[in-house]
Amino acid sequence: MSEEYMGRGYFSLIQYCPDLSRLEAANIGVVLFCPERRFLAAKAAAGKDRIARFFGRESFDADRLNVAKRAFENSLRNQTDGLRTLEDFQRFIDTRGNDLVLTPPRSVKVTDPERDLAQLFSELVGGRARHQGQQPMFPVNFGRMLDRSVHAARSAHGADVFFVPGLPIAKGSARGFLHRHTGRIIVIQDNRKKQKTWSAQIGLCARAAGVTLSTAPIRLRLAFQFSRPKSHLNAAGLKLAAPRAHTQKPDLDKLVRCVLDALTGLAYPDDSRVVSVDARKDWAEKSGCHITVEAAEDR
Repeated sequence: MSEEYMGRGYFSLIQYCPDLSRLEAANIGVVLFCPERRFLAAKAAAGKDRIARFFGRESFDADRLNVAKRAFENSLRNQTDGLRTLEDFQRFIDTRGNDLVLTPPRSVKVTDPERDLAQLFSELVGGRARHQGQQPMFPVNFGRMLDRSVHAARSAHGADVFFVPGLPIAKGSARGFLHRHTGRIIVIQDNRKKQKTWSAQIGLCARAAGVTLSTAPIRLRLAFQFSRPKSHLNAAGLKLAAPRAHTQKPDLDKLVRCVLDALTGLAYPDDSRVVSVDARKDWAEKSGCHITVEAAEDR
């Protein structure tokens, strides 16, 4: 045995798998867990070239994939103190339920965890590694907001409760037109870019709050809130006549549809599993949405 040998570790590949039924996947990262060293870390590919080679550049949403990577990194950081054994690591692997999946753990001898992780990444994934601090998709203070949303989720009993900061975005209307060269009907959605960003924020907060995929009937409680305009305020603060109810655009049903779509594949496999939605929209100090995901009674 080498003098520098520290112990045994376990690694799992992070794979992009858009269709679990086909079992086709591209390696985009690796996780290394060393129980003896209390070491848990991951490296993920910075680019999308490997996925593009496997599935084609039109087969994936780059923004959604970036958010999935960020959410995975956050989830991994939250697990650092909770994983002590191989069984713990296996349970963590089993909770992955979106396009990013983890392979069953394999044992490996570990001398220097950081160096060995880099070596595993080089051999099994290749390319340039993503840095955890690289190009954040959200504002710098979004991380602090996210911490507060996770804290709220952990304080709830029997339900996943979290807050998504930011301006709520409604699902846009679909419209189609005839492509003059190909003759094909092209369908696009209004508000697509804003909707993608808002959906990504919902997904990031849901994952960080520990929301996992469930096939049970689901009840959603959604409280959308919009920052009050200056006309609601005076020198003393909020005007007595300032309304609470938000009675202007966007429409409540379209706000709900966007959340339903964003949580598909995270909280439930299909939004047909949602049997009850309690939603409202109000004026508030800051914009965002309080979301509660819980199992509905099935009698």
